[in-house]
Amino acid sequence: MLNRILVTLLALFPLASGLEAVAGKVDVGYTNIDLDVINAGEVDKSLELHGVAANGTISIIHCVVVKPNFVWTQGDGDYYSTGLGLGAYIPFWNCFSVVPHFGGGYSHLKARIDFPNFGLFNLKQHNRSRSLYVACDGSWKIMECLSLSATLQYAWARIDTTIPQITKQQNDSSGFNYFAQVDYYILPCLTVNGSVAYLTSRSKERHGSDAIALRAGMGVLF
Repeated sequence: MLNRILVTLLALFPLASGLEAVAGKVDVGYTNIDLDVINAGEVDKSLELHGVAANGTISIIHCVVVKPNFVWTQGDGDYYSTGLGLGAYIPFWNCFSVVPHFGGGYSHLKARIDFPNFGLFNLKQHNRSRSLYVACDGSWKIMECLSLSATLQYAWARIDTTIPQITKQQNDSSGFNYFAQVDYYILPCLTVNGSVAYLTSRSKERHGSDAIALRAGMGVLF
């Protein structure tokens, strides 16, 4: 059921972007998402999406940071999301930091759906989601040229699903999301990086989704 997956997709990619004594960091890269739609606890449909994901951690005053994110993908559907978070940058020693934060976002998935029992095929389906989340990032620079970062997030979403001239419904969903990223510094202000995310979302009826997302890209510190 595609109307359950928006809270999962909206989480891509609020990955930890350690400030490391600079004003901010922005990551941009190619992403590939393998997503299983869950219906009553069983896999109902698999989707593959690919496109661009970007996120950042930007200092605005003292230890206060904003965390924008954006995703645009195509494949077994057209999907985009945008979001913004607010948090606090808390350094420990010279090599480790955490950023507890909260925020919200909006996403839109356009896909196709079939109802073979009714002789209906290739119908347009629109899924629009508004979400809130709480999260905590951690970043560890283990050597001058290498850093590791991770995020634990919990998100809630309200999803409006429309199949034109057939149905319109609203659902709530929630779930934990997990992220990890490795950055290799080719310059003090430039990294190449890779990241992985495991994302879950369930309703009380055990509908939802599981997804694994990979991203390869670059990071800019400023």
